[in-house]
Amino acid sequence: MRRASSRKAALAGAVMGTLFWTASSFALPVVNANWEAPTDTTDSTSTVATGWTMTASGEVGTAGNRAAFYSNVDSGRWSFWLQDFEDHGGATQVVAGTAPGTNYFFTSLMLFELGSGNTVGPTSGYNDVPTLNSFLQMQFEDSVGNPVGAPDITNIPSGSVPLSGNRTWNLYSVSGVAPAGSSQVLLDIGWTGGNGTVHGTGSQSAFADNVTFGTSVPEPASFTVMGLGGLMLMRRRK
Repeated sequence: MRRASSRKAALAGAVMGTLFWTASSFALPVVNANWEAPTDTTDSTSTVATGWTMTASGEVGTAGNRAAFYSNVDSGRWSFWLQDFEDHGGATQVVAGTAPGTNYFFTSLMLFELGSGNTVGPTSGYNDVPTLNSFLQMQFEDSVGNPVGAPDITNIPSGSVPLSGNRTWNLYSVSGVAPAGSSQVLLDIGWTGGNGTVHGTGSQSAFADNVTFGTSVPEPASFTVMGLGGLMLMRRRK
């Protein structure tokens, strides 16, 4: 899995309240964007998600997983599980058909476990691991998978998620212009710096769902995301 060697945090303020969501004005299809495939109505975790490559690495050494711990009213019971108690990991997918010179947005609903209720304590949640950083990243590529240009990334560092967003779905986004010579993009939802050297340190987990990729951020309309706490719009490629 490709990772940028350095990442710049770029978080904007949240617009609180319920968000109404439609697809981008021009969207390229993301396979299994809501993590529901393959169908499984029994298990609560799965190492298989159609269209995605999931990984996790750390002291526990588990495989990457999707999970059914937090259902989303619009997309069913499954989401990608960012196992932040592991050192690092993520989920990637290549989307073909990007056009050079076009500005694209990669968005995902994300939920963070900050601890019990609206408080956090030692090793109780995402905000308590100083090195922890989750992210959304786009790496544009040529037709055979070689990186073209620098990746575009939104970082979500430990401590940056407001307590009001504890265990609620929030929309995060990263944008960037497809460079000359690119024809596809590697979408990457992941984390680094998890507490992977100390097992059993609490609920340092995050979750991602309802992925979109297109030429605009989802706009207010008829598609309702219940319980959504904010809209986080991130940096463009300079």
